[in-house]
Amino acid sequence: MPTHLLAPDFFEFLDQLVLEPAVDPWEHYRRGYLDRHPDFLRAWWAQCFGRPEEEWADRVRGVRPEHYVLLRELVTQVDLEKMWDDTWAACRKVLPDSPEPEVYFMVGFFSPDAFVIKVGEDWRIGVGLERFWDFSRLSVLLAHECCHWFRRRRGLGGATTLGERLVEEGMAVGFSRRARPERPLPQHLLMPTSQFNTLQRYETELCEQIEPDLSSADPEVIQRALYGLPRRRAQRSSVSSRAGVYLGWRLVEEFAARSQRQWAEVLATPAAEILAARRVRRG
Repeated sequence: MPTHLLAPDFFEFLDQLVLEPAVDPWEHYRRGYLDRHPDFLRAWWAQCFGRPEEEWADRVRGVRPEHYVLLRELVTQVDLEKMWDDTWAACRKVLPDSPEPEVYFMVGFFSPDAFVIKVGEDWRIGVGLERFWDFSRLSVLLAHECCHWFRRRRGLGGATTLGERLVEEGMAVGFSRRARPERPLPQHLLMPTSQFNTLQRYETELCEQIEPDLSSADPEVIQRALYGLPRRRAQRSSVSSRAGVYLGWRLVEEFAARSQRQWAEVLATPAAEILAARRVRRG
């Protein structure tokens, strides 16, 4: 079954915390949630966090049912399976012939909004529902991750440098825009229109700032360029939030235009080839 709804089992775990407060919450979680979806959840914890299981258990013991009231209500109001079906129908119009990915709607602890992980030998899409206040952008996120999934299962998405990450994020933005063309471009970049306009205005300066770091594999450099995270505890990044995502999208779109390739061909292009063909900008 392509769609897996894990949220109801998590909510059942919450109910058990209230019904049997004397039982260790980790035991409730393990029996009612983890043991029902062990392959996916263990892969999620290992690949998204990489921390010992005891830390996982400590997070579970800190769960408070009242913190999930809004999410429970939200999940009852939206048909997540239908949302995925509609999104996949849109993605299939853009993707070359491809099997449907498996998608997991889970509740975790500070999960990425949406992500791709390897479960056994297969790449799968996950959605961390705990990050949402509403689902207005979920279809765009699903299309975005569908692109990552498509490239990862073809051995194209294993980015290790900043330049490769820019390409992968830019590719996913370009893909979701083609799958969901009715959405405004800033929504595909996951930013407000005002921020998009600012990035357009300072695009050349941002390119110059990021260019020297394109070959860097330093996780801090990559995160700072993509999302504008802090350089050090007391020093904020001078790169605007999500500037790297914007620049990656521009990089991919310029490559598609100059190469005159069909989008299906662009999707199958290695990041190194796109980077090698880029136009270096100078102010």
